[in-house]
Amino acid sequence: MKQYQMTYSGNEDLTGWLTSLQNTHPGSDSPLFYLCSYTVDYSGLYPVLDAIKKVFPKALYAGSSGSGSITSGTYNADSIAIAATFFEYSDTKIRILQAPLTTETQKETAAYLLHEVETLGWVKAVEMMGTIGNCDIPQFCRDISLLPENIEFFGGGALATDTHDGTSSDTYVLSSSGEIASYSAVFILYGGDHLHVKAGKVTGWRRLGLPFEVTSVEGNIVHELDHKPAFEVYQKYLNIPSEEYFFDMAVVFPFAFDSRDGECMRVSMYHLSDGSLGLASVIDEGVKGNIAYGDPAYIIESVKASVERVKEFSPQALRLYSCSSRQFYWQNEIDVETTPFQEAASTSGFYTSGEFLRQDGKVILHNVTLVVGALREGEAEHSMELTVPEIEPGFSRQIMINHCLTTFINTATEQLIEANQKLSHMAITDSLTGLLNRGEIERQIRNAMESTDETAPVILMMIDLDDFKMVNDTYGHEEGDEVLVVLSDIFTECIKDSGLSAYTGRWGGEEFMILLPGADHESAHRLAEKIRTTYAEHHFPVSGTHTLSASITESRPEDNADRICSRVDNGLYNAKKNGKNQTVEI
Repeated sequence: MKQYQMTYSGNEDLTGWLTSLQNTHPGSDSPLFYLCSYTVDYSGLYPVLDAIKKVFPKALYAGSSGSGSITSGTYNADSIAIAATFFEYSDTKIRILQAPLTTETQKETAAYLLHEVETLGWVKAVEMMGTIGNCDIPQFCRDISLLPENIEFFGGGALATDTHDGTSSDTYVLSSSGEIASYSAVFILYGGDHLHVKAGKVTGWRRLGLPFEVTSVEGNIVHELDHKPAFEVYQKYLNIPSEEYFFDMAVVFPFAFDSRDGECMRVSMYHLSDGSLGLASVIDEGVKGNIAYGDPAYIIESVKASVERVKEFSPQALRLYSCSSRQFYWQNEIDVETTPFQEAASTSGFYTSGEFLRQDGKVILHNVTLVVGALREGEAEHSMELTVPEIEPGFSRQIMINHCLTTFINTATEQLIEANQKLSHMAITDSLTGLLNRGEIERQIRNAMESTDETAPVILMMIDLDDFKMVNDTYGHEEGDEVLVVLSDIFTECIKDSGLSAYTGRWGGEEFMILLPGADHESAHRLAEKIRTTYAEHHFPVSGTHTLSASITESRPEDNADRICSRVDNGLYNAKKNGKNQTVEI
């Protein structure tokens, strides 16, 4: 496999380049051409395609609009970039599919891809270039995740350079199996006994601060984060100087979250007058995530690690799909993360509106990610040595400063989260016994009663220590506290042994409540007796042995929290009245 690259400057130069490729590979009449157009005006592609077809009538080609190409590992803003790949093994197979990609057609397109892959039987990898507007891309990704698990999947979303908008109708793809079209997808299917494909990604963005919950969203329009206007949240935490700079700033501070498909990031592309944010793709309500920041040192480390993995694969050609957000982040230093890949193999690609990658069987649409597709024919060669370009000292200092700031923010946030967790725990916990306090066990009882029905009654148990005042009066409050702590341990062990789900709380003084949702009378009675007998058998070195009384009741249709608590309290009164050291059911 050999990959050659050029940027289009006119038909004469292109024809000369194509002729030289034909002379170099006289037996190859159907090479694969990749094209990236930097402009929304695709009319300039027609003479390019005509020239390719004239020299290679059977040529396969696929392409996309993008925010610049990656040519030989470096950023290229010329109007059209071309990469030609020649395959050397006769059993290598390439098939290109093109199909519409809209809300109305995406199910059919996914089914078409799955059917073709199944019918062909030889597919090892699928590369996709597609538009991401006017369809539910995450759902489309879930649909094509039904591809056989051994098939690699990678690619990128087209981008309208003039607006930096992946959802614009100005985005387009093209292929030898279709035409130049918006709202469309192109799939390159790879196979063959000697062909090997491996895909991976580079991120380098770290989550900052506390998480926010998406509390109101429609598609890709996020109305609220933590019940506040989403734009207001971004303004508060990023301090963007004015609305006109919003995109330039927000594009490098994506929203990072864990979705049902895996870890994702979404770029904020624009804001609306009602305080909503327009993301690069859809997001689900209820997900929690953080504003994220690119850590330069972490990005460089991630690139080095990725290139090392690629080098082990020993590729002959590399395809990079890098989010346009990374362009905004790096500015003039953008090549620092792509040129190292050229050291491993001829590297082509483009800057995207989103990146596709299959991880753990799931195809996921990413933002702010660099996806790497590595291709090779034949066995791997492990003779390459990696050299990573040196970084200018001034730039290194900026990396160090940014890395330190990011580390400080994340460390402070972790400490804040830990402190909040401790405060939350303290707010619902009895400080002496470690059980739930009165307020929390009461809240759990009310929640249980509001959600219960006749088919799933709630059982409530109340326990009171017999003659506990005598312990405090005779042996002191320190011994009384020891008795209560030991009893809480007995609760924990007996409930664990019973296998029941339970909420246990200190009701007040020496009184305790145990809420048993889903338990039956028999298992609840066994638990109460186990607690009672275990406590009675325990010998305290200072105060000796003691007893307790227990009451059990089951919720009734007319019950609310107050009624069931009052009834179980009456049952405990009867246990005391009838001699103590017993369990009663009421």
